[in-house]
Amino acid sequence: MKRSISDLLDDFQVDPLEVEMKTPLSGRSIKNKTMRSLNEKRTMHLRWVARVAAVAAVMMSLMLTVYAADMVLNDGKVVHKLFGKEMTEKQVEVVESIGREFHDSITANGTTITPIQSMADDMVYYLHLRVEAPEGVVLPDVSEEDAYYYTFEPRKMYYYNENGSKFELNGFPDMLVERYDAIQRQWKMVVSDSSTEALPDDDPTDNVKEFVLQINYKGWNRSDQFRVNIGGLYIEQWGNDTGTQLLSGGFSFDITINDENRTDMKLVVDAQDYSFYNEEYDYTTTVSKIIITPLRITVEHTHTEPNNKYIFPKGGPIQLVMKDGTVVDAMEPYYNAAAHEWPHPDSIVGVVNRSTFDVPVVVADIDYVLINGEHKIDVN
Repeated sequence: MKRSISDLLDDFQVDPLEVEMKTPLSGRSIKNKTMRSLNEKRTMHLRWVARVAAVAAVMMSLMLTVYAADMVLNDGKVVHKLFGKEMTEKQVEVVESIGREFHDSITANGTTITPIQSMADDMVYYLHLRVEAPEGVVLPDVSEEDAYYYTFEPRKMYYYNENGSKFELNGFPDMLVERYDAIQRQWKMVVSDSSTEALPDDDPTDNVKEFVLQINYKGWNRSDQFRVNIGGLYIEQWGNDTGTQLLSGGFSFDITINDENRTDMKLVVDAQDYSFYNEEYDYTTTVSKIIITPLRITVEHTHTEPNNKYIFPKGGPIQLVMKDGTVVDAMEPYYNAAAHEWPHPDSIVGVVNRSTFDVPVVVADIDYVLINGEHKIDVN
């Protein structure tokens, strides 16, 4: 069956950072010391990647928690690292302003899940989780080449009768996001989709692994209370009907983020139906609106039919030019389904018109937006 796929781009590796001993300082004390230590601004060239869960994973690993102490001392200065690069003080402040830390764990059926950090804009929510399975249960690394992946929300789980016949278990979703309706005083399920990315693991033979759960929902800017319910962890494979359940249990976490300034950090750019032509694949793109938040870019556009059925225009190329001269490659021209084996290119019927930054963007520091390398729109 054909399905729309929104998160199918290339993987990348991030070298983990290690801290030799736990710090006796609180998160707030570390933050204060960090801010005092960052006494010079640094220019950083950014790149764009679309494995959004991995992007959020690395960003969240920067936060000051016992499970994510990705700060290293270098000549007496505390440095925030991201893909081997440093975050500016403003970027750290942005991440803190749109996220929250957690302090509780839940244990069920011998498994402990600990939320570490989260961040969100009005459409995308990233939740960094640490999973400790029961002793003897291995949480291995999975092979992208063999199309294996982790998920808290299985696509399809099949079970077998004693006679070997197959049937599908239909029931309550294994992962469910709910919003509290204050008027009716009850929790209600929200329509969302999710993806899961495993963080780099120093020991893929043990029972501990960290993940980032990305939840897409058009309503995170509400002032309502949200929670996520997790029922299990699975390993699945593209093209295979069956999945492997690694653990099960009932885990429910309040993931509400009270961010009054989120709307102020969004930039809406009127592109005035600017059109440009792609000679390689013979199609024309017309961009009407560009929406930028610290975490993502969304491009509202139309396009004519390309001469290749595996090419899906995305509204780009679009670059963000910062006031300090830094250039962010924000949106690519198209998605080439033929370049990816899994899922099969013929199963792709469309892609989403948004992409996520690999480091947070300080929206107020954007000087202008550049479309197709030639159309300039001043924004600040």
